[in-house]
Amino acid sequence: MSKLSYETIVSGVKHEDMFVRSGALIHLVESGIKCQTDVSNAVIDCLEKYGWENAFSLQAYISNLPVDESIAQRLLAYLANGKDEQEISNWEELRIETIVEWFSDAPPEVNKAYINELDLIASLYESSDAICQHIKFEISLLDADTEKCYALLEDYITECVDGEGLCEDEILRIRSVSERLAKLGALNSETVMPWINQDVTFEDDFGLTREEMKVCIGFEMAKAGKVPVPLDICQKNFDYQFDWLSTAVAGTLIETADEAVIDELLKRYPTADTDGKVNYLLILEKVRIPGREDKLRDLAALEKHLSLRANLGMVLCYYGTNNGLKYAREIVDGMAEEIEASDIIDVLYALRKLNDETSSELDEWREMLQEIHTVSLKMMSEDLDLYGDPEEFNPKELSIRAVTPYENDSTKINRNDPCPCGSGKKFKKCCINSAN
Repeated sequence: MSKLSYETIVSGVKHEDMFVRSGALIHLVESGIKCQTDVSNAVIDCLEKYGWENAFSLQAYISNLPVDESIAQRLLAYLANGKDEQEISNWEELRIETIVEWFSDAPPEVNKAYINELDLIASLYESSDAICQHIKFEISLLDADTEKCYALLEDYITECVDGEGLCEDEILRIRSVSERLAKLGALNSETVMPWINQDVTFEDDFGLTREEMKVCIGFEMAKAGKVPVPLDICQKNFDYQFDWLSTAVAGTLIETADEAVIDELLKRYPTADTDGKVNYLLILEKVRIPGREDKLRDLAALEKHLSLRANLGMVLCYYGTNNGLKYAREIVDGMAEEIEASDIIDVLYALRKLNDETSSELDEWREMLQEIHTVSLKMMSEDLDLYGDPEEFNPKELSIRAVTPYENDSTKINRNDPCPCGSGKKFKKCCINSAN
């Protein structure tokens, strides 16, 4: 597979085939290629042309794209013009939350200039408390100063320690506050490390102490502000095996890792336990240093765990080598559902299509993945009665990326919750298109 130019891959984002569009977008976001606003404009064009549900197979990647004033104006217009007069559904909530998150990444001066417009957008969706609260929270951050941000973080710590614990929405808000502090230029080693350097154990599965909360928030701030944290301190916190903390530590290393850090991770990988390897792969998938392909191939050849080997293959795929196809084949043959196999298939399918190469094998894999996915959906339908009588369940009516809508409010889930299909992935990276 020959490497494609940036312009060719961007053209793939506009392709008539949704799977080419999706694969090209995933590749641009995940492969470390620095996207420009031409990608953002292309994505908005597709949202307007094909509709939210048909524009891309994974909308989760959209909010990672760059946004300047012109993009911000287009996003606000899209939010205003895309209002559905019917009752606001889970699908609509996901759409609005994703676009608002994207808009909030604009520079501070752009955000502040459009506070009134965003407030009007919130009024359009006043029938949904979830959407209004989400938008109003983002509005409150647009002109928040450093003092207010730290006060919010202290409130979250108090609510978690003295209240009923921490939910996923609160973690997302902590990340938003951290990003606001980064925009204000308030994050550096002197302000972040005191949060991280706490005496903690993370042994209680039923709650966090104040110090443990501060460590997690400290790494969220380090990630948002791209503040380097010594690798040994990161490793110590990886070892606690606390999901939120591990994700934040990995995010910090993704934002700050240099050549020396990546080489050290490659060196440590063979002797790490499974959890350690998973954490390392989170970083290796995002941070690519030229000239490391041979080392990655050696690690993949020695790796005995199918899922880990497949993830190493994903990294090689993003490096632009042919090994991605080899390991994608292993994923499908092994039916390792916990791996984001469909992401790899989308990327390979898009790159080959844009390179005028054909592969009937990729089409066959897509059909196989669809069958695996629909079996999981049938099992879920028997538990949640989402599709009526399981005997009448017809997998052919569903696709790997578009499934029957959730109709019962009791089944509503957040975009960062585990997907109910049982894949082990987050909802936003799996059946996000199933919510309506």
